[in-house]
Amino acid sequence: MKFSLDFIKEFVEVKVSPEKIASLLTMSGLEIVSTEKVGSDTSFEAEVTSNRPDLLSIAGIAYEVGALLGKKSKLALKKVPKQPVFNIPIVIESRKDCPCYFGRLIKGVKIEPSPKWLRQVLKSCGIASVNNVVDITNYCMLKWGQPLHAFDLSKVEEKIIVRRAYPQEKLICIDNKERILNPEALVIADKKSVLALAGVMGGKNSEVLSSTRDIFLEAAIFSPILVRRARRFLGINTESSYRFERGVNPVYLEQASWEAAYLIGKLAKGKISGCKKAGSLPLVRRPWIKFEVDRMNGFLGTQIKQAKAGKILNDLNFEIEKKKTCFLVKAPSFRQDIKASQDLYEEVVRIWGYHNIKESLPLIRKEIRKEESFYKFKESIRSKAICLGFKEVVTFSIIPRKNVLSDFLQEPVKTRGFFSSSGVTITNPLRLEEDLLRPLIFPGMLEVLRYNVYRKERSLKFFEIADSYVLKDNSFRETAKLCLGWHSDTIDDFYAFKGKAEFFLKALGIENPHICEEENPLFSNFCSIDDFAWVGVLRSDVAEKIDLAKVFLAEFDLEKISKKAKEVLFEEINYLPWVERDISLALREDIRFKEIETIIKNKTASLFRSLEVTDVYKGEKIPRGFTGFTLRIFYQHKTKTLEAQEVDSVHFSLRAELSKLDGLLLR
Repeated sequence: MKFSLDFIKEFVEVKVSPEKIASLLTMSGLEIVSTEKVGSDTSFEAEVTSNRPDLLSIAGIAYEVGALLGKKSKLALKKVPKQPVFNIPIVIESRKDCPCYFGRLIKGVKIEPSPKWLRQVLKSCGIASVNNVVDITNYCMLKWGQPLHAFDLSKVEEKIIVRRAYPQEKLICIDNKERILNPEALVIADKKSVLALAGVMGGKNSEVLSSTRDIFLEAAIFSPILVRRARRFLGINTESSYRFERGVNPVYLEQASWEAAYLIGKLAKGKISGCKKAGSLPLVRRPWIKFEVDRMNGFLGTQIKQAKAGKILNDLNFEIEKKKTCFLVKAPSFRQDIKASQDLYEEVVRIWGYHNIKESLPLIRKEIRKEESFYKFKESIRSKAICLGFKEVVTFSIIPRKNVLSDFLQEPVKTRGFFSSSGVTITNPLRLEEDLLRPLIFPGMLEVLRYNVYRKERSLKFFEIADSYVLKDNSFRETAKLCLGWHSDTIDDFYAFKGKAEFFLKALGIENPHICEEENPLFSNFCSIDDFAWVGVLRSDVAEKIDLAKVFLAEFDLEKISKKAKEVLFEEINYLPWVERDISLALREDIRFKEIETIIKNKTASLFRSLEVTDVYKGEKIPRGFTGFTLRIFYQHKTKTLEAQEVDSVHFSLRAELSKLDGLLLR
């Protein structure tokens, strides 16, 4: 888009250099790519963004320059006469393609070269002079952003029709090239032939020549989509199509038409003989927007005064109504990009100057605010899983009903939804072999593990946060879940996996959940955790069937966990030294390790710091049906350094208590 400084000066008083104007416009959002001296005038080439079609007119740029210089633009709309009405019919076949079409007749014109001032303005704006009538239509297009087109009235047969082109219909355009049209193109036609390609280019058969005496002047609103399609299909780029594609301002349609007709009458000695409108102008919505300066300053980190903000908006032609504590602001008709108060903030600050915003550190409030949304909760779950060493995967929510796991599920496991009948069947699947919305997440996890094992990766720790779907009361329930999966070559890693699952719950403030062993046809070791989770070891034959070694899995119902989660409170770090003592024992396989842990915690009371398993052993020295453990217990006092005698007393007392437990042997 090129525009002239002298053209701008017709509407705004400018007393600064062209370089200053270029800098101000660029900093406010209208990038000036280059400037060029054209005689005594200066030509600017601007890069206009798609959301600002108003800047494709001198009217729009004048408001910008005026606001940047602190001045009000002198551009004003004039009253447009609408009489008399001529009798040439105007037919619009589709209001969707052309909402409004406005025509004027100017008779008795004299076609000749344009006056010097008009040729100079067009040259500065990058448009070549043709003749006085065509130059006037281009001048008004530049001024108002509303493309116009002049037809030789003597070449129009009976009526004007706005319609889609017929298949293979032809038109020789004013550039002397023949175009073959299709129904995607919108055309202006008369009773016999096509006269112009709507919004793009006129036809040779209706061109204004030196012999022309009567003019039909067109001003219309065409569908931006159709103009773009026709322009791209035919490979034509024009100033008109550039503006129609981005949307023209309906308010300026009749104004541009009237001014062009007036100038044709003045410069081409024609007489305005009539006008007619078909269709109606699209409704321009201009809602009142509440604008509070204090809220804007808090949003932007600025200290802009209320009077300054009001003046900027007023200079940009915004309508302002003052209230006690705020402004009510209505955007001008040509600013359809203004929707909310934040848009007004942007208008004020870009004219005020982004460079005036001082650098400062953000405000950090001395408080911890808990995010209540479930989305935020899932994000925190994702962070915790990553911290535990798991990598995130994403699997498909649609799985095949018949899969490798189906062979091991002869009966439904109703409490956990493991059986395929608990899933939601897809009536019309895209692929016949994938017809079930997953009732559980872990089948997809197994596929991911197998995919990576096939590629020579053995030690794998993955997690997925996804939705599962289970039938319920003739409908289905969608539940957000977390699945943890670990592939290893040794069963001993299961204890680390179980520990990570427990640590995960502890990090959510869920301590001492009820863990219950259950039978499951897919798992050799399976435990439910209250009503919101389960953890298990995949059966060896199942794992071998899908070419895996040892697989540990866990699933958590995130919706239930979110209701049980508590805020985790941090304790002050205890810097006093701790003391370690080991206990070796053999535990019968039917005794839950949780019982041992409870006894240790109760007996050591306030001296207990932590507990870890340092060794697991099964061999000749361990009775059949027993498993050997070496436990390391850490003792620490909160206020003093422990003495060896004090620790030994508690430790021996603990050994005595453990020795009373049936099914436990001290070693």
